[in-house]
Amino acid sequence: MANPYTSLAAILAAGIDGLNKGQPLTAGDCQTSPAYMSEEQRAKLNIRPVPRNLQESIGYLVENKVLRKILGEEYTATYISVASEWNRQLNEMDSNSQRRMLLENY
Repeated sequence: MANPYTSLAAILAAGIDGLNKGQPLTAGDCQTSPAYMSEEQRAKLNIRPVPRNLQESIGYLVENKVLRKILGEEYTATYISVASEWNRQLNEMDSNSQRRMLLENY
């Protein structure tokens, strides 16, 4: 249940925060898809995996004070609540029901 506007706002917020703090860009020059790299190759380029599921993603958002502040605590709390409930409902369904629900909604 990724909201493209929230996703873009988060990316921009992270970049602006890094610029404000004078943090250097630490990712290396990646010439191939990280999916085809070994863990060691990704580590050398400082490439970290993205969350594997919605619950993991929500966990990162809960822990990220800077992003919560930029997006707004009220908005973030509401988003976390709705996304968590959505995830709970999906996890209670079998794969056919999940597919049907997602197709009907998106």
